[in-house]
Amino acid sequence: MDLVINFKDLISVVVPVFNVEKYLDHCILSILNQTYKNLEIILVNDGSTDTCSVMCDQYAIYDSRIKVVHKINEGVSSARNVGLDIATGKYVTFVDSDDSVTEDYIEVLYNALEKTNSQISIGDFLKVKSEEFIIKKDIILNESFQIFSPREAVQKMSKKPLNLHFITVTGNLYQIDLFKSLRFPMGKIHEDLYLNYKLFFSANRIVYTPNKIYNYFTRPGSITTSPYSLNRLDELEALEERIIFFKNLSEFQLMNESLYSYFHFLVANLRKVRNEFPNEKLIINDLVKKIRDLSKIIILSKQISIRKKIGVIRQLIIPILHKQG
Repeated sequence: MDLVINFKDLISVVVPVFNVEKYLDHCILSILNQTYKNLEIILVNDGSTDTCSVMCDQYAIYDSRIKVVHKINEGVSSARNVGLDIATGKYVTFVDSDDSVTEDYIEVLYNALEKTNSQISIGDFLKVKSEEFIIKKDIILNESFQIFSPREAVQKMSKKPLNLHFITVTGNLYQIDLFKSLRFPMGKIHEDLYLNYKLFFSANRIVYTPNKIYNYFTRPGSITTSPYSLNRLDELEALEERIIFFKNLSEFQLMNESLYSYFHFLVANLRKVRNEFPNEKLIINDLVKKIRDLSKIIILSKQISIRKKIGVIRQLIIPILHKQG
């Protein structure tokens, strides 16, 4: 079927760029070739030491919709924040510079917003494991939208199979007013974990479309393919903030669900730290203490199901929890 394309709203596309000369052409060209044309494409060169800086400037000469910002290297959060600071669109989307999007990426997300009167639209994605990028998605578009309230969207963050779609900001389109008082946390990895739930609670409704419109390239050296590092503990801090956020809003169901997710993240990270960094005794002991303290809270909670409590009790008897730090 054909979608009616309405170009009246300017849409900002923020692309953080850092040392991805091998992939940058494909990323930028996939954005330039969008069926939705009213775009502001913001390339934030985050201190690249390869040819990315020159490539960004050349593309700006080629297409007037492109704005380029050159800055010192401070990480993806800083680059996205710089893009948000200068964005002038009504809506904003984020594309990582080693990924690509289908030609109707913006069109599909925009129409999902328009047709459902939502403030955030979330698309499906393909994981691409080689450099043979996906050029075009399914010919027939699927308009079986799923609409979620802020609470339902937050709950999706911890429920498979769609949890990753609701955690990451890439592949989504946001009404830019949602970012008025929100920015990505500086110096953190898992930066999306710190922010998306706050964006959901700033929106009236969120729409999900099952169209595979974002090509996520799992390249060597990315966070998801790199060996475990202690920086991964940032995800625990993000979850701690989420628990406090919902407690302050008196959203006790979401707070308890966040507590349960936090418990399992603690256990998973304890395993990783023990295996990869066995000499980090202080970190290991701190994780063990948090697991034991949190297990008591969960077991005594009247709002958490018996099934989940049993799951927590089972985790408490694993040998790795009782090794001496």
